[in-house]
Amino acid sequence: MRKIESVESKEKKDKKRQQVLSVTLIVILTISVAGYAAFSGTGDKKNEERIYNGLSFNYENGFWKTDINEKLLVFSKLPYDLEEVSIEMNISYLDYIDKPLYLVGQYPSTITYNLQGIPLRMQNACINNFTCLDETLPIKNCSNDNMIVFSESNTSKIYQEENCVFLEGNLNDVSDKFIYNLLGIEL
Repeated sequence: MRKIESVESKEKKDKKRQQVLSVTLIVILTISVAGYAAFSGTGDKKNEERIYNGLSFNYENGFWKTDINEKLLVFSKLPYDLEEVSIEMNISYLDYIDKPLYLVGQYPSTITYNLQGIPLRMQNACINNFTCLDETLPIKNCSNDNMIVFSESNTSKIYQEENCVFLEGNLNDVSDKFIYNLLGIEL
């Protein structure tokens, strides 16, 4: 047989159970919040900011973003991460203003995004001494046309021949370095 409990005794036991349960839940919640705060974002650059030569770069959605003359620019890497990319060119963005710019090969979307508003237009093309896989594209040459020629390579380098700039290597890296150099961002 069960022992008969008084109402008072039953209320005391219920109150004690509620207190133990409340303390247990508070401890679990506190440990969870502390763990989340300590371990979330480990190795993540979200909302990270870096200053380079007076420019503020913010890391968002996998890209470094900066604002130059009220124009948002997007990069895969910061300028000092691209020191190993050799560059030999003497073109600035002024050489592209209001002139057509032809792009040869596969290229990252950041290149067209960052150049937007500088050339009159950007168009895919073929260069006269390269194999062209798309026969519908116009064939251009370095003597008469502003061109950027992209090609994957084990060695990252940027060089110029007449009006053509050749970007060879990891295309994200050489494209970033090209834009930094084109806009006069000191490397």
